[in-house]
Amino acid sequence: MMKIYSEIAGLQLKHTYYTSGLCPALSLKPTLETVAVMAKYNFVLREINGSYVLVGEDQDDLKAYFDYITKVTGMDSFIFELHVEDSNFFIFSNISTKSMGTYNYSTGSQEQDGLLKPDLETDSGVFGKVNFQFDDLAKKTGSIYKIQFQASESIWNYYVINKSALDIENCYIKTSNASEFNPPVEITAANGERAICFSSSEPVLMAETSKVSYALAQKSQNEKLPNGKIIFKGLPLAGPINTSINNQNGDVQFVSSLYIYI
Repeated sequence: MMKIYSEIAGLQLKHTYYTSGLCPALSLKPTLETVAVMAKYNFVLREINGSYVLVGEDQDDLKAYFDYITKVTGMDSFIFELHVEDSNFFIFSNISTKSMGTYNYSTGSQEQDGLLKPDLETDSGVFGKVNFQFDDLAKKTGSIYKIQFQASESIWNYYVINKSALDIENCYIKTSNASEFNPPVEITAANGERAICFSSSEPVLMAETSKVSYALAQKSQNEKLPNGKIIFKGLPLAGPINTSINNQNGDVQFVSSLYIYI
């Protein structure tokens, strides 16, 4: 007789940095003990692009089945580890460096809409752990749980290096939204070259794909043309590759350095 399987519960790893809203930078892996128990009692974890589904063999009484597993094994939950697959995760994620350890999530500690609330524990060698409590799995099958991460912010510094002797007086950074950049300042950039630096007046939210466009523009002397002309369209965008940590008085801030040669 063919065995019938159904979804017991699902877990979505979500992140506001990614365009998809999901979080491929993390993976979910069962502990060795959980692997053994799942295999023995016919449970399988399936993964599709950051969404995980726990599948089990159909039971007449799922609660009684989990009670039996607990009695035999002493386990009252399936335990999975959250592993970081992209080291840039700690740059584009809003995770305080003052709160490092292992983030413990449990189906027994959730907020609205199945959002799991983490408890920070002593570092156990993994970024996080997720506990699927048997009582919760038996209580409401098919539940979708979520773990949500937020994108970090960084100060953007555009360094304009003029190699063409182009007139760039009265220039500014033009954006397609309400974000603004401070007036330019002449400095020596980190690479030793003289540059004009435009710094964002406020930190900018990091994103895999920006919905905002940036351009180097020159103010017009004609009051009837307040927007002036575009000198450099489609300026480069900040990302993990050009973002570093700046420590000042114990406060950590991300700074993104973008170089423009004209």
